[in-house]
This record gives sequence, C-alpha cells and structure tokens, in this order.
Amino acid sequence: MFLSNHPNSVPVLQAAWHCTSQSQTVRGLVLHAMAEWYMRGEPHDQARLSRILDVAQDLKVCSHALTLLKQERWANAQNMRDGSV
Repeated sequence: MFLSNHPNSVPVLQAAWHCTSQSQTVRGLVLHAMAEWYMRGEPHDQARLSRILDVAQDLKVCSHALTLLKQERWANAQNMRDGSV
C-alpha cells in the first residue's frame, strides 16, 4: 500500500526507517517489501521500479534498494532455471 502512490507513503516509511528501537529489523522489512512488490509486478515494470527508486531516494537508501533488487532478481532467475518455483 505504501509503495504505491499513497499520499502518506513517504512520511510513514521515513518514520519506520528512522525508528530507533528496532531499526535494523524495520529497515530489512522495508527493503524486502520493496523487492517483493517489484517482483510481484510484470517483468521489467518500469513504473514500479521508478516508484521504488523514488521512495529509496527519499529515504536516502538507493544503494541498499538497488543491491537488494538485484539479489532478488538473481535469486528468482536461479529458482526458475532450477525449477524450484
């Protein structure tokens, strides 16, 4: 919901990202949610990718998001190749 164009997405995700009590856990969940949302879209969905990069830029975590997206895409391709999925 917050990765689509929800009007409160950036403030909510920023608050979650900068939460001090469980920061590592929350950050991992946010990054995983970005990758999962992208993977559930059509292959090479530029609109979703653009939205993820916009949110990642607002959170100042572009390199983390790009790394995770690459890893998720690679893992998905490996699973498809090996017939695991």
